[in-house]
Amino acid sequence: MLVCFVITTISGTLFLFFPKGPRADWYEIGSFNKGDLNDLHKYFGILTILLGLIHFLLHLKWMVTMTKNLLKKE
Repeated sequence: MLVCFVITTISGTLFLFFPKGPRADWYEIGSFNKGDLNDLHKYFGILTILLGLIHFLLHLKWMVTMTKNLLKKE
């Protein structure tokens, strides 16, 4: 999940610094052009969300237990 998050963050940050619009497809970073970076950003973003959801569901019992313990002490 961390690797997916880092790739999504880096590709999203690159979009901030490079030009936008129809003529902005001139740059390449490594062997990736703007379209490749867009695809990478999209797919790894979706994968990050799915892995985050799985992570949340795997720890749901722990969160419920800790919340009950926290509310019980007051």
